[in-house]
Amino acid sequence: MSKIIYNGYATQYKFVFQMFEHKELDMAVLNTLKINENLAYMISDEEYLTVRGLRRTYHSNNIHSVLDEEISQTLGMGFIAGFVGFPNFGMECVHKIKNRIDTMVKSHAQGFPETASELAEMAAGIITENTREKINSRLKYLYGFTMDDVNRNYFTENRTKTEIKQEDIVKKALEIINKKEKSGIIDEINKIEFIFACYDGDSPIQFFEIQPSNCVINPMPSLFSSVGAGADVCNIIFAEFINKTPLQKRRDGIDPVEGLIEMFWAVDQASLYNHQVGGYCHLCIIEKKGKEGFRMFSDHKPKVGSDIVKAYKKGWLDADRTRELIDGLFFKEMPFEEAEEKLFRYASDKKQLDLFLRGYKYFDSI
Repeated sequence: MSKIIYNGYATQYKFVFQMFEHKELDMAVLNTLKINENLAYMISDEEYLTVRGLRRTYHSNNIHSVLDEEISQTLGMGFIAGFVGFPNFGMECVHKIKNRIDTMVKSHAQGFPETASELAEMAAGIITENTREKINSRLKYLYGFTMDDVNRNYFTENRTKTEIKQEDIVKKALEIINKKEKSGIIDEINKIEFIFACYDGDSPIQFFEIQPSNCVINPMPSLFSSVGAGADVCNIIFAEFINKTPLQKRRDGIDPVEGLIEMFWAVDQASLYNHQVGGYCHLCIIEKKGKEGFRMFSDHKPKVGSDIVKAYKKGWLDADRTRELIDGLFFKEMPFEEAEEKLFRYASDKKQLDLFLRGYKYFDSI
């Protein structure tokens, strides 16, 4: 207990810095939506918390193409990886997956994945390997032995065999191995989640989810998914959207513009009601039959797209104009400046829309 003098009084104050150890949080939100077999979306925000989770910044980078354009076109495959959680570990895993694939392709190595599911399984295996490396590093730092040493009850150093007999040490080591440690890097790894979007020449776009906490990869059968800090809000919005869509329409394919509108709306609502969600949206449009296989948007276009959807949902922009602008921005290369100008030109009340987008409250009387 440390004493702090405040307003002339001695106050007992307990510092609990241990609970903030390694708190480089990036819990954001990550959403996916499958439009049809050849088209899907992945979107995330850019909020990033540092300094023991207390300082907010906007520079997250959560969505990546694992295959470069040349490899993707040569193999006829696509692989987009998104994650939320501990950014250091997430980026490290993405780089290791990319390096492994690049090395295998350039060396014409045997056993390269031939299907989307095999590609996702290989990536999941690399994440598992990296998780084991972190666990072994933690054990080695604290006790001088690794997971394998715990399993055989001894370790060898300088040709000297030492048995691991202390029950307290074994108990704490097993907590780390089983990812039950409540502080430090293992606790942060438990919170990270990955979503992969993969396709090959013969299969449709498929989504897979993996959590290093259990190292199990799961195909995602639902048309939508949401993970991270804003998932509670996003899941409600996506559920409402899907629930009002007839089964045959879901099978044939959702309207691409309608789906994109709901993607922006979900992130916007999550940023209103959830801590750790905010900033610009990063959008990836995955097009199996497209020229490039995917298109990334992380500039002003998603910002204007979000504003358009807000205006539509609040009643200042009609459905036809909303479709025109969203379609133009993301499927017809309309410049964001033109879309923004048209947004205010089409709006039923330009002044109220302007005040709303600038964050005013109770502006009806302004």
